[in-house]
Amino acid sequence: MTALVTLVAVAGRVAADADRETIEETLAAIADNRFFYGLSGAGRLVSGVTLAVGAWYLSRTWIIRERHATPIVPALFGVSGLLTTLSGLSAVLLAATLPGAGEATTSLHESMDGLHWLAGVAGFSAAGLALIVASPYQFRVGGKLRFIAPVSAVLGGAMQLIWIGDLINVHQLTGSAFFVWLLLVGVMLTTGRVEEHYRVFAGLKVH
Repeated sequence: MTALVTLVAVAGRVAADADRETIEETLAAIADNRFFYGLSGAGRLVSGVTLAVGAWYLSRTWIIRERHATPIVPALFGVSGLLTTLSGLSAVLLAATLPGAGEATTSLHESMDGLHWLAGVAGFSAAGLALIVASPYQFRVGGKLRFIAPVSAVLGGAMQLIWIGDLINVHQLTGSAFFVWLLLVGVMLTTGRVEEHYRVFAGLKVH
């Protein structure tokens, strides 16, 4: 769900075309395209909620409870979800409250835009850290997870570059890769494939 709703967020942000060089130009572009920017924010908000809920369910699995993997991973995904939710909420409120063309914006709007950026970047970074922490556990379990583990480690490290604003092409690449990772691992979790690998690793009977 997080992966799928993220597509809505990305599509809305591209349509809004609000990534400008100055805060004044950015706010003006948001005001001109408030529907698409608000749609992007709503998509990000929902993706954050679904990620946080998914992290909570992950923390309740026997894999985490019995310490076959670390609870740090769902904790980091939970933090990422909450920060992403905050980022999306800020974007929705910004799109809804910005004055029309020719009217002056306030410092509050600038703060909301800053919060949207900071929470979004921090949320993405936290998710990357979760991938890094998860990678050695994935490798140790084996099976398909052993092949996913190095991808998790490299992708998680690349996601930390989100703090460098000038690497636009890198961010687009890592964002796309993270979408694929979420989709792949999410399907494996939903269908029980991850649990099967951990049962074999723990020497338990696979039903």
